[in-house]
Amino acid sequence: MEALFYGIGAAVIAIIARSAYKLTKLTLARSVVLWSIFAVMALTTAWAQREIISLFVLARRCVCACDTCADRRVDSRDRARDVSDSGAVESL
Repeated sequence: MEALFYGIGAAVIAIIARSAYKLTKLTLARSVVLWSIFAVMALTTAWAQREIISLFVLARRCVCACDTCADRRVDSRDRARDVSDSGAVESL
């Protein structure tokens, strides 16, 4: 009976690990920034053997800053395209 509990415990841990892996891949997708932050946070947590809250706050701020920079780049491209499109219309 005791062996049964050991087998069930291992199966549950395997299911949780698989789900965590799939969730990580789905959440981080192909973002190099997110994968980098994930790696730094994982290594820091493994090295310190605890979660350091200030690093989580710093990681969130880095993600927000990167998203803001990316949004600015997209906005500037949209504005440049709008200007070129409006110039073409006015010349007709």
